[in-house]
Amino acid sequence: MYLWPMLRDDIICALSTPQGVGALAIVRVSGANSAALLTPYFISKRAQNAGLESHRAYFGDYSIQGEHIDEILVTYFEEGKSFTGEESFEISCHGSPYIVSRIMESLLEAGARLADPGEYTMRAFMNIFKSTSFTLR
Repeated sequence: MYLWPMLRDDIICALSTPQGVGALAIVRVSGANSAALLTPYFISKRAQNAGLESHRAYFGDYSIQGEHIDEILVTYFEEGKSFTGEESFEISCHGSPYIVSRIMESLLEAGARLADPGEYTMRAFMNIFKSTSFTLR
């Protein structure tokens, strides 16, 4: 029963760096159509002009309802080209607890949920079976 929450096909997010320790923080987001969560918050001329391309970093502003939160880098990964095998992105922002909490809150309000411990690894493991012809006997 413990694995059931990890087998869902929703969007998950988590802070990947120690909270309040470093100058920078990384927030990871993974799941089908996860990049759509960025649309209301992330403003980047490069991303708007060319669209998101896998394994590229995009600089821009993160704003919530017109309030500037931080200047961030977003690194985007297409489905099948990320650790989990799902569409995903990473937000590199300043490590201030206020900034990180505002970004996390906005992602949760947009439809993501907090990842369970080990869920990124579990999704990567389970998606290996989906992407190959490997079968269990």
